[in-house]
Amino acid sequence: KVMGKGEWAKRREEKDGIERKGWIKVHICVDFETGKILEFCLTEEKVHDSKVFKGMMEGIERRGGKVREVIMDGAYDRGEVWEEIERKWAKGVIKVRRDGKEGGVLKGRDETIREMREKGFREWAKEKGYGRRNKVEATFSRMKGIFGDRVRARSWEGMESEISVRIWILNRMMEMGDGMRETAGS
Repeated sequence: KVMGKGEWAKRREEKDGIERKGWIKVHICVDFETGKILEFCLTEEKVHDSKVFKGMMEGIERRGGKVREVIMDGAYDRGEVWEEIERKWAKGVIKVRRDGKEGGVLKGRDETIREMREKGFREWAKEKGYGRRNKVEATFSRMKGIFGDRVRARSWEGMESEISVRIWILNRMMEMGDGMRETAGS
C-alpha cells in the first residue's frame, strides 16, 4: 500500500509540472485470526510487492512465528513467491493471472490454475477463503483513518520508526478490542 501525499495532490502536482519526491510503500503481513500486523517492510514506490515477500516471511520466523497459509492478490503471482511458499510447506491462496499457464514446477500454482479454470474465480475464492485478504485492506484503512495517509519523518530510518510505532499502536488497539469483547461477552 502507498502512503505519502494523497492521490489527488499527486495528479494535481503532475498536471502543474511540479516534481514530487516520491512515495513510500508499506507492505504488511496480517494474522487472519487476531488481525494483528506480524511484519512490515517499507520500500520506495517502484519496488514490486513480490520482491519483499521472502524477507517478510523470514522476519515472521525470526520472531518465532510459523507461516501456514498466505492469502494475496495477483501482484504476488510470481515464481519466487510460489517457490518460497512451497519451501515453507505453507498453503498459498493467490489469485493467478488470467493468462497463467501450468509449468509443472510449482505445484501450488499449477493446482490453483486448474482449480480456477474448473470452478471459476468466484467459486474458487469462496472455497479457499480468498475474501479473508480483505482483512489486510481493512488494516490499511484503519491505519490511515487513525494516523492519516502521510508520514511526518523525512529520513528513511525516521519513516521506518514512525510506521513501526503506528503498527505497535494498532496491534495494542486490536488486543484491547479483543479484551473488550471478552469482557462484554461474559
